[in-house]
Amino acid sequence: MDPDDLDDLPADNDRRPTSSGYSRELSNITKIYIEGWKYGDGQDNFNLKLIIFRDICARVELPENAYKKALPIMLKGRALEYYYTGLIQKNLEFNQLCTAIEQHFEDVFDIAAAEHEPKPRAVVYDRFLARHNVDPATAAIFEDLARNLEVPHARGMTTVLVVPEGTREVFREEWELAGRDEPHVDYVTDDLTGFLRGVAATM
Repeated sequence: MDPDDLDDLPADNDRRPTSSGYSRELSNITKIYIEGWKYGDGQDNFNLKLIIFRDICARVELPENAYKKALPIMLKGRALEYYYTGLIQKNLEFNQLCTAIEQHFEDVFDIAAAEHEPKPRAVVYDRFLARHNVDPATAAIFEDLARNLEVPHARGMTTVLVVPEGTREVFREEWELAGRDEPHVDYVTDDLTGFLRGVAATM
């Protein structure tokens, strides 16, 4: 549906809540929404999706104090799952819910964000750094393949090769274990939890 078509929705002169709590307005919003307008995770522009949401709510004359009721309508996928598993039980206002959802997904970078380019191609790391405005000099990368650390090291990131102790001989091929002594590998650990605790202790 084109947003301009919202003006053709039936008028409702009585905007008091119905017994079910703005059920008419919420029903209209549900009918209007298409998948492309919904927010799923960090690959979507949350602020843009929120602008669309507010525009639709205003056009069906849903009052702002009821936006919290309509919020799930603008969500899909992982964002909707997070809403129901991590937020719905909390007594948060609409703006607080929006902040929580945006912050929860703001740093997602998956194969789609990499435009389906695989590691260790340099363009993948460059896209990540640019997309999230990461300063390589203040960032660290954790990898289980040494070859995937060469480009990040060249960009200035601290590199950590993670080799789980109990699985490497059983499940890893020789080529997967190679490179741990290469200059682009700053640290090697088989205990990630212990390694991070050690880092935290120095901060």
